[in-house]
Amino acid sequence: MDPHSPVIAQRFDAGTVDGRLVVLVRARQPGKNRYFVWCGGQLGEITREDESALRHALAADRNPAMTQQLRAACNAAHVQWSGSLVFEGDGKYFTLTREGSLKRIEPPKERAALDDATAQGTTLAARLLEGRVETQRMRVARALKGALERLNRRLKAVRGDLQNMDKAIDEAHRAQMFVAEAAKAPRGTTQLTTYDWETGAPISLAIAANIAPREALERIFRRKKRLKEGRKLADERISATELTIQSLTECINAIAEASTPEAIDTIVTGARKAAPREFRLGETDRRKSAAQTKALPCRLFQAARDRPIWVGRNAIGNDALLQIAQPHDVWLHAKDQAGSHVIVPLARGEHCPPDVLVEAAHLAAHFSDARQEAVVDVQHTTKRYLRKPKGAAPGFVVVTQEKVLVLRIEPLRLKALLDTERATEDLSAPPRQ
Repeated sequence: MDPHSPVIAQRFDAGTVDGRLVVLVRARQPGKNRYFVWCGGQLGEITREDESALRHALAADRNPAMTQQLRAACNAAHVQWSGSLVFEGDGKYFTLTREGSLKRIEPPKERAALDDATAQGTTLAARLLEGRVETQRMRVARALKGALERLNRRLKAVRGDLQNMDKAIDEAHRAQMFVAEAAKAPRGTTQLTTYDWETGAPISLAIAANIAPREALERIFRRKKRLKEGRKLADERISATELTIQSLTECINAIAEASTPEAIDTIVTGARKAAPREFRLGETDRRKSAAQTKALPCRLFQAARDRPIWVGRNAIGNDALLQIAQPHDVWLHAKDQAGSHVIVPLARGEHCPPDVLVEAAHLAAHFSDARQEAVVDVQHTTKRYLRKPKGAAPGFVVVTQEKVLVLRIEPLRLKALLDTERATEDLSAPPRQ
């Protein structure tokens, strides 16, 4: 093999290891693969094993924007060394500054042999990997603690909802004493008075003046029926949350004993499986800048037939989501409720499969103020029938044509759907297929 034959870049990975920006370059020279690590202006050739270990370390704190920039500008470029790392392709030359930015330069006047810069590779890799296990263990422990705190807050909130439900159900039971009075009270009555069946003491019930007393009681009874069904779902959520808390507690105990990267990976995998939404490795350690990643305006879920479903994150995200959607995409929203816009992306002329529509409706109901209801009305139409008035509040739209799906929530189906949520850190646009 000719030692002066070109070395062609084939793969890039960029990120941070213990606070230091690192770039990995996998290259091909006729007859063999070569692996390089760049950090702070230093370049070293490393073994395949060290490259794999460093790439594993970068996975916890990747820089997708820089990786994509390197791939776009320097893929298939010649790797050179002239006191700094240089990429040459199509007559253009780029170098990495010490800060990690990609800078176009004039052709180097002097070029050193690439091997001259690789003697320090083993030392550089060892320095970067030093203390990796302890650092990663601390990161995972912080992420587990944060997930546990979020789950305990959820448990407290659901138990509070249960208390409110029980109180409303008791009030509905008390309202039964006023049925006879409501039947004969004229419209406009604001208070009904009767006697407690058990104590004989006088009791009263306030009602709105613009509602007939009989209708007011019927509303209370209908709400009682919905709350009873919603209470079953709340009990299931409490049981599921308690099981997740138990699983994460076991992970916290295990991470204290983990001594190898493989053991830590096993714990991380278990935590993500047990609490995919609450366990946020990396987000607890730093704030991702806009230059590193651009958050999508939506959550991504995978429905039946491997179809993607987009769910707006908030009111501003709802507006941004509608700008991404095509006129023929299906739009869903919990009717007469505050909540997220849901989009099912479709090909032009395609109809939304019924099972996908039902799963999208479950997401529209869940990410709305009606999430505790057992039956939810969900409106749906294509995006072409939506109109946003000038100056309207974020997330507000006018629907000119719609259909309404009366959805009975299936808790197991909803849970399975929520478990399909995909990470979006490395995506520049939501997938349509």
